[in-house]
Amino acid sequence: MIGDNRRAGLVEDQIHFVLSYLLHHHDDEDAWVLPPPHSRDLHSAPVFNVREEQHEVMRRLRSATGDPRRLDGPGHNAPDQSLNDEERYILAFVRRRLTTEE
Repeated sequence: MIGDNRRAGLVEDQIHFVLSYLLHHHDDEDAWVLPPPHSRDLHSAPVFNVREEQHEVMRRLRSATGDPRRLDGPGHNAPDQSLNDEERYILAFVRRRLTTEE
């Protein structure tokens, strides 16, 4: 049993690390890349609203890593969804809207 608890703790630490890294990465994108084009294209707002909802779920998951039972359930796939959506929608949006100067 002790080995299982140790491994569970290592997995929990890794989940916390990955979620923290993703959230830091997204905060940097918000600060340095996304605001200018987002403010120019109101038709893309739903994509950014979904992105923010996914980030909120990841924040809740990160804070839940003290209790592994709370990691299972709605939203546990938010990191995967967020990365897939970023590749599909956000980066395409940035390529279309971000100028060289920006």
